Amino acid sequence: MQSINFLKEMAKKKGKVEDLEEVFEEVEEQSSSITDLIENNRTLLIGLGVALVAAVAGVLFYQYNLQSKNQDANRELFRAIQYFEADSFEKALNGDDQYPGFLEIEESYGGTAAANLAKYYLGIIYLKTDSNEVETGIDYLKSFDKKFDSPLSMAAYMALGFAHEELTDFEAAAGYFEDAIGSVGRENESMVPTLLMHVGRNYEASGQTDKALQAYERVKVEFPLSSEGLRIDKYIGRVSS
Repeated sequence: MQSINFLKEMAKKKGKVEDLEEVFEEVEEQSSSITDLIENNRTLLIGLGVALVAAVAGVLFYQYNLQSKNQDANRELFRAIQYFEADSFEKALNGDDQYPGFLEIEESYGGTAAANLAKYYLGIIYLKTDSNEVETGIDYLKSFDKKFDSPLSMAAYMALGFAHEELTDFEAAAGYFEDAIGSVGRENESMVPTLLMHVGRNYEASGQTDKALQAYERVKVEFPLSSEGLRIDKYIGRVSS
């Protein structure tokens, strides 16, 4: 109650003690009410505490279980990636008698890093092997969780760019190539000039020559010594005219 007494003294100095006396009495009454509420509902509060502990335990168990699932999924993912790298795309998709393919891994291990990586490979396989499954490949690559500053994310965005270019959706293609630049970092001298050329080409194809010019001028200003920068003037001249 020392804090209340202190506030009373401060109020006296300002000539407002009468009003504050009533406020402090209400505060004291409410404090007693809260104490009574706790005493009268001790069982309920204990129950809430138990529920909170159970919730925390549930989260920890989920994390442990997810880690265990990740380990299992990673072991199975390894074989599917081997098939992918060997161009055995049918086995990479559907597996063999011993190991599952990307389709089963993505379905069975949802929420794990391995399932997320399976989405990337599924997208690439469908885009690479079946012209009738371009939309399926796009859906998998869109659902793939792309991290910032990741070469794999850059590859996913590039694949989406080429896929939309194939569908003649040039504006969307240019947007995905811009996303690829963002995912790898704008200062990457080995990839950004190439990606900017893809951006410019697709904006040209969509009729947005002003945006194409911006992409080409970035190559000229920021990467003049790159192979793209050494031949960029003809592209700038083409869209400028």
